[in-house]
Amino acid sequence: MNQEHTSVGEMWRDYFKSIGEADENSKCTSWHFCDNEKDANDLAELVKQGIKRATTGLYYFYELEREPLPKVGDMSTPNPHKTPASRQPS
Repeated sequence: MNQEHTSVGEMWRDYFKSIGEADENSKCTSWHFCDNEKDANDLAELVKQGIKRATTGLYYFYELEREPLPKVGDMSTPNPHKTPASRQPS
């Protein structure tokens, strides 16, 4: 299951405060690209530069993880990819 970076909640609160809206954290999600740190960070950099502006996930994985499909108005952001220590190369 998705493990949120510790700064995600703070980022969403700051964003909603900056636009004068109530904190809508419950419908906001975060995730990372890819299954490895280099590719994930490369894609995140393209987002930061405004080059990559859209993405999608496979329906199969929503079913497999019993996650609800995204809806119009949902908000999501990529977060830093961190390889778990147990999966770090030796």
